[in-house]
Amino acid sequence: MDNFDFGVSLSLYLSVAGLILCIAYGLFYWNKDADEKEMRGTKQWEKDEQKINEEL
Repeated sequence: MDNFDFGVSLSLYLSVAGLILCIAYGLFYWNKDADEKEMRGTKQWEKDEQKINEEL
């Protein structure tokens, strides 16, 4: 890339580096803690269902 100015080259390379870092971050943290949140929701649902069934 000899035709580009230093600033243009730097911005291009930093943009590509940022893209790679964002993809790596997304892959690493994809659905992290999703199972724990789902389990908490399921437990609360079970408690609510038991309460409703007792009232019937």
